Amino acid sequence: MMNTTADVLRAPRATTSGFDLGTESALGMIGASRVHWDHPRTALGVRVMADYAVASGYSREAVLVSTGLLPEELDRRDTLITASQEIAATRNLLALFKNRPGLGLEVGREFHLTTYGLFGFALLSSPRIVDMMRTALRLMGLTFAFPAFSAEITPDGRFSTRLSGQGVPEDVKRFLVERELAATLNMHNELFAGNSGVVPLLSVHSEFSATHSDPPFGVPVEFGARETAIVFEREYLTQELPQACPETAGECIAQCETILSERLNRRGTAAAVQARLRRLGGREDGIAAVARELHMTERTLRRKLTTEGVSYRQIVDEVRAVITKELLTVQKLTATEAAYRLGFSDLSSFLRAQSRWAETVPGFRRD
Repeated sequence: MMNTTADVLRAPRATTSGFDLGTESALGMIGASRVHWDHPRTALGVRVMADYAVASGYSREAVLVSTGLLPEELDRRDTLITASQEIAATRNLLALFKNRPGLGLEVGREFHLTTYGLFGFALLSSPRIVDMMRTALRLMGLTFAFPAFSAEITPDGRFSTRLSGQGVPEDVKRFLVERELAATLNMHNELFAGNSGVVPLLSVHSEFSATHSDPPFGVPVEFGARETAIVFEREYLTQELPQACPETAGECIAQCETILSERLNRRGTAAAVQARLRRLGGREDGIAAVARELHMTERTLRRKLTTEGVSYRQIVDEVRAVITKELLTVQKLTATEAAYRLGFSDLSSFLRAQSRWAETVPGFRRD
């Protein structure tokens, strides 16, 4: 059963207190991701795959066939796409490389903490590994991950992170699970500025068949295992991070929660409209244009949105309100610059819209 936004955001916040290795060992489970993979996400995951193809002599366009995405849209952090678009790009990439075993492990090493934006900074500034893990699991809906993640202390006293591809389409499952496996290992190294010697990695397990060459993880990789997992020494959980800053972590987590809540609140046709508006950076070109892109009449689009309990104008206001917060608080643009980016005709129209959003869009506050 898919979790709601409220379920996800009611999960306990990551904290530096209340963690005891002895107690956690008895409990076993540290945490698990709570968001199904079928959610809107940025296009940066597709960009990594497209750039990997380019480095091998292919074009971005070859990876984007039938995705509805343009090459230039991959370079915009505010481009929001659906999971099905990323799956389509994945199928294209696999076709280009003839379904090469281990391709996901290769591509996953191209994912960095900076690829994830605010989510990456939230992890980097966490006090300890256990705090980082709980934050990552809580906010997994802001990543490109398709497998479900869980973290636990195993019966033999090790710290294990497990990845499950259950429910992921079979033809892309190996690639997407192994991509996240390699990306996760890369992330742990980058938390310590690439000093892998600090990370007490014991073993890596893959449920899939062996690749033609051993992945450069520095430890044995068991292929054909019962499950896909990464195993560390238990004491790693209390390892302090070199760039820890609880205040920065708290600010990043708060902003991440706002973005996550906004992304998860819409499903179905409303989510498609929302994703398109995000892809356009909030520049609204009319419901008729949206209907054409979604291959339906304007009347049908309005009817579908009404059935889902939302109007086109409401979605436009919600998306623009969220982007406005990002432009003003994260990118530090002026109100005039933000108005221009969002397509408002003048500053006064933008200011009036903010006043309206403060009354109609949950969580929006005009500073």
